[in-house]
Amino acid sequence: MGHWATSRRGSTTRLPPWVIEVCEYIRRQENLERVCLSGGTFQNMYLLQRAVTGLRGKAFEVYLHSGVPPNDGGISLGQAVIANEILRKA
Repeated sequence: MGHWATSRRGSTTRLPPWVIEVCEYIRRQENLERVCLSGGTFQNMYLLQRAVTGLRGKAFEVYLHSGVPPNDGGISLGQAVIANEILRKA
């Protein structure tokens, strides 16, 4: 159990710098300044706060969920919107 806990803590502290590094790489390649953080990973406030702070510190525009959850609830809503559009066109 000790190894798992150490490993997990290590990946938690390393993830925000990785997110920032990947976003910087994409910015250099594609000239993009906007970043949308979504998914269950960013329900972890530790990760979210550090990623947002780091990205804003590098002059990225950061977008977060406000009215729809970033997990299964958001996926379900997206599926319903797509299904509605398919049925509307039929």
